[in-house]
Amino acid sequence: MNQITISGNLTADFTRKTTDSGRDWSLFTIANNTVYFNKAQEKIEKVTFIDIVCSKSGLQEYVKKYAFKGAFCLVLGRLEIVKTDKEGAKYTNVRIVADELHFSSSQSRAAGAEISNDNPFI
Repeated sequence: MNQITISGNLTADFTRKTTDSGRDWSLFTIANNTVYFNKAQEKIEKVTFIDIVCSKSGLQEYVKKYAFKGAFCLVLGRLEIVKTDKEGAKYTNVRIVADELHFSSSQSRAAGAEISNDNPFI
């Protein structure tokens, strides 16, 4: 089973891209904050930046409407490891392919409309 649930705030507005075959997909990054105390009882804060990929056609309009910088997002999806080779250097990137998205914000891109529970992916 490959399933992950994570939340965080978008670090920037989403980016829409198109594959060579003409399929649209969206990409955005969330910042996930972790706070813990070390052995000396010092507070440690750590931020992890995670790329989120949305390739489901139904998620595209939802992302377009609600995915903007600062928005809080709960992501349910699966981990994907992408290995690339650029100019002789090998890179490995771990990202999440979203199956479901849930945004929590009082604004959307649709003329300031309130977010309702009309998410068809719940």
